[in-house]
Amino acid sequence: MKIRHTLPADEPWLIASVERLFGLRARGAGLALGIGDDCAAIVPSRGTELLISTDTLVENIHFRRAWAAPKLIGAKAVTVTVSDIAAMGGTARFLLVSLVFPHGETSQWLGALLRGIQGAARRHGVRVIGGNVAASDGPLSITLTATGEIRKGARIDRSGARPGDAIYLTGTPGDAGLGLWLLEQGQREPRGLVRRHHSPEPRLAWGALLAYRHIASAMIDLSDGVALDLLRMMKASGVRGRVELARIPFSRAARAVINHHGQPAMTRALTGGEDYELAFTVPPGKRAELTRLIASGKIKASRVGAVIYPLQTLCLMIGLAQVFGEAGAPAGGVSTRRSNVLQKS
Repeated sequence: MKIRHTLPADEPWLIASVERLFGLRARGAGLALGIGDDCAAIVPSRGTELLISTDTLVENIHFRRAWAAPKLIGAKAVTVTVSDIAAMGGTARFLLVSLVFPHGETSQWLGALLRGIQGAARRHGVRVIGGNVAASDGPLSITLTATGEIRKGARIDRSGARPGDAIYLTGTPGDAGLGLWLLEQGQREPRGLVRRHHSPEPRLAWGALLAYRHIASAMIDLSDGVALDLLRMMKASGVRGRVELARIPFSRAARAVINHHGQPAMTRALTGGEDYELAFTVPPGKRAELTRLIASGKIKASRVGAVIYPLQTLCLMIGLAQVFGEAGAPAGGVSTRRSNVLQKS
């Protein structure tokens, strides 16, 4: 459906647009009743657990209109939300979409945003089944809630890492953070890094593969950067992790920016986030199987470190780089000292 209206949008118009785009009272696999009633009704698959996650994007905090078209913003909102399903090894099924838009917003812009949500949902096999819209005096806010499923006994939590497990990262983390860092400086090159910031991909297939094969003992998606999200996984597991900086699989474009700009770029690559890659741990008995999957091209992952031992004091060591201070806030630089790399009590 093409939406050509340029007049200010209102709630009835937006509701009608949502119904046309996503289907009124749609039914299908796992969906007993879709948009158009007080609630949607879903039917979970037998033998599964229901996964639920929600995320909000707020204008000028999580996105800027000057940097991204509305279709890209809508698509990214879907990625941000379903990535949490990927982090637990689940299959994303349905989405609820809530939009709070400023008075005077054009129907053309909101229509493009909805088409971005629709396109991304289709790509990832997810159906929009309801939500809410409201006008306000504040900025644009996009809240998506995703539901997913995981076979009972296959769910991967962030708390399962154990001493002796290896630590892996999928893809090329750091690209999106560097892309945003370049945009903040008025640059749009390398385009690949900027594209990764605007259009990250949720690793649904890779997460589901790791869950189906019972390979990962713990997993988390990289929404807030390698350093902080790895720390969260180690802390939830009650263990200490050591990561070798030289093993982090930065892309060629990211390495070029880091080599050119030095410490500030390295810090942003480690702490920038929004890649939505997966960090996971693998026990010794499962590493050979993972190695075969990597060699066959079924998953792209790199071993970057190891879980060392449990401590009451938790720390994450990334080579010689100190990327966080003791309070967990960004340290603002990279240190070359060998000790006290990252510590949380």
